[in-house]
Amino acid sequence: MKKLKCIFTLLLAISLSSCEHFLDVKPDKSLAIPTDRLENLLRLLDNNYALNQETPFTGEVAADNLYIRPADWNALSSLTVRNVYAWERDVYNDSDRNDWSLSYNAVLYANLVLEGTEKLEPAPHQKSEWNMIRGSALFYRANAFYNLLQVYAVPYSEATAAQDPGIVLKLSPDINERVGRASVQESYDQVLADLKTATELLPEVPSYKTRPSKPAAFALLARTLLQQERYAEALSYADRALSLHDRLLDYNLLDLNTANPIPGMNEEVIFHTTMFMLSGTYYPAGKVNPDLYALYGEDDLRREIFYHEYEPGNIGFRGSYAGSILLFTGLATDELYLIRAECLARLGQAGPAMATLNVLLEKRWKAGTFTPLEATDGTQALDIILEERRKELAFRSLRWADLRRLNKDSRYAISLSRELPEGTRTLPPGNPSYVFPIPQRVIEISGIQQN
Repeated sequence: MKKLKCIFTLLLAISLSSCEHFLDVKPDKSLAIPTDRLENLLRLLDNNYALNQETPFTGEVAADNLYIRPADWNALSSLTVRNVYAWERDVYNDSDRNDWSLSYNAVLYANLVLEGTEKLEPAPHQKSEWNMIRGSALFYRANAFYNLLQVYAVPYSEATAAQDPGIVLKLSPDINERVGRASVQESYDQVLADLKTATELLPEVPSYKTRPSKPAAFALLARTLLQQERYAEALSYADRALSLHDRLLDYNLLDLNTANPIPGMNEEVIFHTTMFMLSGTYYPAGKVNPDLYALYGEDDLRREIFYHEYEPGNIGFRGSYAGSILLFTGLATDELYLIRAECLARLGQAGPAMATLNVLLEKRWKAGTFTPLEATDGTQALDIILEERRKELAFRSLRWADLRRLNKDSRYAISLSRELPEGTRTLPPGNPSYVFPIPQRVIEISGIQQN
């Protein structure tokens, strides 16, 4: 065990110490990763720090959930957060630990395990464990690729996806292999392929919520297909996920007097991950956008459970499904209800869409105060559902991806604005800043195309 821990430490150091260590790595050739036994592969996957606790932060800081006052600007310790918040083009210039390197670190772990499973022939009594391990690695890789697509590739468009530059599809643990950028279409196809295979291998109920499962793979398929505007398919996978895991928290039963009213690993959580946290991603530097806070009605329990007024006019977010200051970025049933409702509305089924939404909202309002919402057609239903999605999924690192896809529709396109020390800056729909630049060191070392 001691030897194994040392290997993990060396692996992490080698993979994270520099951006050079992804696309042009020259590690110690004597390093041997123990992939000759299933238990060792599982230990690699159970590195929660690398695979569950460092999902991208860029989208959350760049979106419109939080704001940073000009008065707090100089107190930010992270230059990267300043650059992201201001939608600069030179972003990751103060740290090699960023959304690109951390995501590809997860890809490295997944690829090591996938290669390991290919070399092992499990005994009959080990087949289910082999399936779980391989399915988990495919899920982790798909999750990392999906996250990278939301930051470093243009929003999916069926008309141009085959030509638009996507991400680097690293499918091998060989760190000397040079790989260029795939297209957006190829990138999404890889995410879907990994997840569909994972659904055949993963168990319905994981040993821990930090491990992938069949409903988690279905849920991530639904999330991915929603971004591609493939609504019938997204609906199908949301239904399949909910058929296995449909539990909802009743917010009336939560204790408002605790610092974090929503417990971590609660019954809504299907798969647990949290965001890589930097100064400015949380209170007091990162405050809640007053426009977001104003959306909640007085009897909507989310107003009190999600937020706390620490000082007059200064609101902080406290409603993370991580049960702590860490921001939850995983998969939960409330998102699935909202995906199902949105897809039904977009398919013209207003009645079922609103019925799905009302199941969720009844658990969010003070007991006895909720009146089921109604809509006369799919368009009205969609308007209501998208606003509820905005309120329910705040600070989940989902808003940026939603802005990117919704900005393609003039009915929902919005401009973002920032009050910076030097003045006001705006980000109109379709602006190139909705795609962040790849870290410059990666470009210099690998020669891949910059955004």
